[in-house]
Amino acid sequence: MENEHTVAYELALQHPILDWLEVTAGVGYRDLPTFESGGYGYWSLGLTARRGALSLDLARFGTDADGRALFGSHLAGDRTVVSVGWTF
Repeated sequence: MENEHTVAYELALQHPILDWLEVTAGVGYRDLPTFESGGYGYWSLGLTARRGALSLDLARFGTDADGRALFGSHLAGDRTVVSVGWTF
């Protein structure tokens, strides 16, 4: 499918817990009008620790049943991600 339009609605929160630690959370919906399901919902929840230029993120991401039906559970569904960042 080429030249199809989608719209995503998302609400995200980033809130410090300590000077070096913050919590992140988000929920959203991607509207796919050309698909029978109409779209799918998604969410995230995570923690970010910072020390100087270094950051460490631990997050959990997921989609609803419509997302899994559209893309398969091997591409959509719940995932845990750990990432390391360096700011310069």
